[in-house]
Amino acid sequence: MFNYSVRYSNSLASELHYQQQAIINRRIIQMSKSLSTLIVFLALLVPTLSNAHPGHAASIDLISGITHPYSGLDHFLVILLVGFWSALAFKKSWLGPVSFMLGMTVGAMTGLFTATPVALEFVIAGSVIVTGILITTNRSFSERLSLVMLASFGVAHGLAHTGYLPALSSYNASDIAMDIAGLLASTALLHFAGLYGAQRIMHSTPLFAKLAGCATFMYGSFLLSQLALN
Repeated sequence: MFNYSVRYSNSLASELHYQQQAIINRRIIQMSKSLSTLIVFLALLVPTLSNAHPGHAASIDLISGITHPYSGLDHFLVILLVGFWSALAFKKSWLGPVSFMLGMTVGAMTGLFTATPVALEFVIAGSVIVTGILITTNRSFSERLSLVMLASFGVAHGLAHTGYLPALSSYNASDIAMDIAGLLASTALLHFAGLYGAQRIMHSTPLFAKLAGCATFMYGSFLLSQLALN
């Protein structure tokens, strides 16, 4: 009876060991896939790394506004990861994107009537760095402070967007309005992608989120150094 108990215990311990090893192997495979995806993603974006906020196409219309967030890596990353971080930082995750978009609207409208400050590109690079830090560390602050911070990011990106538009006049008012509407629609879509991605990734491969945050921080630092050297 004693020998049977020992054999049973050894068998159970062996089975638990194999199960734990299988779990570890699955996690390693998941992390490897995540890292591979991140590397491919960054490789595809290498041509645009030093062309962060390139401006607009020749025409100003709804399509130019929709495509603009995808033409600059700084704009794309901040919008996407604001949605991602909002899913982690707020009980009502939609508050972050709404705050950012309200700030962007204010910034875009203000930019139509004021000159774009030279230091604005530094502010945008800073927003990329801060967003990367937030994702990497998974830090959360008071809800009010977080919303103000996201709104300020939106203001900066809205100002930068309309800073590339031609002077507002009665001839182009409708085109500019359509451009800004396209920008907001595309921003909302990227926010939603970030929210959805956070819900999927954080439960399966949280390492991917940290890697994405680190990559965003490094890109923001690279962008800031390029601006400082120019």
